[in-house]
Amino acid sequence: MPRGTRVVLDTARFGEDYAKGKPSKEYGTLVKKGLAGKLFIRWDNDDSVTQLHWTHLEPVVVVEKFTVHTLIATIVRGVELQYARSETSQPFPRSFFECLVRSDWRMWVEAVRKEMRGWDENEAYREVSMSTVPHDAALILIVELYSIKRCGRYKYWQIAYGILLRKGIDYKFTFSTTTGADAFRWFLSVACACGKMIRGLDISTVYLTADQRIPL
Repeated sequence: MPRGTRVVLDTARFGEDYAKGKPSKEYGTLVKKGLAGKLFIRWDNDDSVTQLHWTHLEPVVVVEKFTVHTLIATIVRGVELQYARSETSQPFPRSFFECLVRSDWRMWVEAVRKEMRGWDENEAYREVSMSTVPHDAALILIVELYSIKRCGRYKYWQIAYGILLRKGIDYKFTFSTTTGADAFRWFLSVACACGKMIRGLDISTVYLTADQRIPL
């Protein structure tokens, strides 16, 4: 047993005369090791130090009483230690929990709240019970993406993890209507030739509105 170990002594094992007037168990702390298995114990009741053989003692197993608050505090402390250097090695958090242990956690929390307000205001989702989900529905994850835009604004996205869908089972083919590089150069050339100003815009929140061929 290392120094500082909490130990307990069963007083009854030394006879009734010794145990008379004493508690059934006495607790102390190991302060020093001696020769031939002897241990020096400082007792809690009178702060005295006595020498006993290790076979007369038992280590105390400390069982912590966890509550919701102590459990959360323990988890947060563990994450703080785990990600103590992640602020320099990882430019962006990888989960909401990691957001909370960063120095700029307030900015990340506000970004998450802004995104979630958009989901609520636009009624972009509907919460259902698992018992109502069709048997042929495809279940996919919602992943988190955190980033800081070039303007310095903190941004959070929730993204449907469609990579989990299986070709030939969940879908037949995919397509995406995007603008190619040649078409974009042609558009800029026409605008310059006509002396027109090109304006751009940024849409803060976009949701897919097309009907799904399979329930998700």
